Amino acid sequence: MATWYFQDGANSMWSNLSNWFDQDGGVGNNPTVAPWTDASTAADILVQSSLMTNPPTIDVEIGSSDSSWAITGTCDIGAINAYNTIYDGTYTGDHFWNNGTIDGGTFTGGDFSGDGTINGGTFTGDTSSDGNNINGGTFTSSSRLVFGNINGGTWDVTTLYAYGSDCSINYLPSTTTVTFGSNSINVPTCYATVILNPQYNGFDMSGEFFGLVTFTSGISGTLRGTYHQDLDMSSFPNDRSWNFRLSGIFLGRVFSTPPGSSLSGTFYGDVTSQSPNYNSNDNGPGYFGTFYGNIRENGRSVWGGATVYGSVISDCQFTNSDRIGSSDSIFYGPVQVWGCPPPLYYAGSWIDSGTYYGPVWIDVCGCIAGGTFYGSAVSGSYISGGDFYGSLGWGGPDFVYQVQGGFLSGTVHNITSTVADGKVTTSFNGVTYISKQLTQLDIIGTGGL
Repeated sequence: MATWYFQDGANSMWSNLSNWFDQDGGVGNNPTVAPWTDASTAADILVQSSLMTNPPTIDVEIGSSDSSWAITGTCDIGAINAYNTIYDGTYTGDHFWNNGTIDGGTFTGGDFSGDGTINGGTFTGDTSSDGNNINGGTFTSSSRLVFGNINGGTWDVTTLYAYGSDCSINYLPSTTTVTFGSNSINVPTCYATVILNPQYNGFDMSGEFFGLVTFTSGISGTLRGTYHQDLDMSSFPNDRSWNFRLSGIFLGRVFSTPPGSSLSGTFYGDVTSQSPNYNSNDNGPGYFGTFYGNIRENGRSVWGGATVYGSVISDCQFTNSDRIGSSDSIFYGPVQVWGCPPPLYYAGSWIDSGTYYGPVWIDVCGCIAGGTFYGSAVSGSYISGGDFYGSLGWGGPDFVYQVQGGFLSGTVHNITSTVADGKVTTSFNGVTYISKQLTQLDIIGTGGL
């Protein structure tokens, strides 16, 4: 075992034997083999000379590529620049710069950085900020900022910032808070608190997320996978239509989905939406998935193939129209539409298609224009279409005022009519109405009318 002091001379290359001395201050003997390049140097201790001006540049392979021998010595030299492959070694100096490839070794110094590749090794230094592409390794520290792609590794980092284009980590513990600025994110098992801050629209995140997922800025992208906690999207402004897709499994509630979002996943908790901007033509969220909880939305909704077991409340707040349902949507719970502009004055609000097993109610500002209704159906104004198997009602105190000459049209299965005593009598909702008085004939005398 020998101790070698690095004192840069004509150049700072690791392979230059004249840069290494067995005494401090650039004096003494030089080695016959560059340190840590063969088994004879495996136990050597490497330190920097007190007169060093430029740190070493690793221009040769360090350690054994076939693991036939192991480095047992240590290297305490700061600001090393690595441009070749490192297979082994313990490095305690700060400001290590990797522009080559690290397949193994232990790195405990702070401020690890570089633009190379990490395939393995153990890294415990704090305040690391690097652009390395990481395919493996064990990372344990309080903070790490990675601008390169992450395609693997074991991470137990208190605060992780991942800003490479791709980030794929098998496991993140609950002790980690990770901020993702990546466009492609995959964490099969994630207990960490997740903060989404992608730098470009169109990101895609998948995995199983047991921790809280939040947003720091308005972005557009896709959430796949399984989300165990509530999802709060209130940080998205409602002044534009967002191309945001929720196509995963959401076990908690989803708050304040922005206009233009597409909800095509499975939702077990309640879902609420923002109001589309009144002065824009943007749609509200689109409902295409399966919803076991309740939906509370605020106008201009889009529907297609949705199955809703909870209730639907559309509250347009006198700012938007709404159109509920699609031919392939099914509603098992109650549906209410209210607070929208009347259909004769603006675009209005409509229930115009779908299958409804629960009660349906729309206020005087809307109408029922189609659909199949097995529960009760009530329209505050008119009914212009539909197939009704349950009780039916339309109009209200302001019915004639809102819609002049309101009418009912459609197939109503619980209306029966009889003709007796010169009258057509209609029984509807358990109440009998005289729907038509037949013309009476007066007979004068015996020979004529």
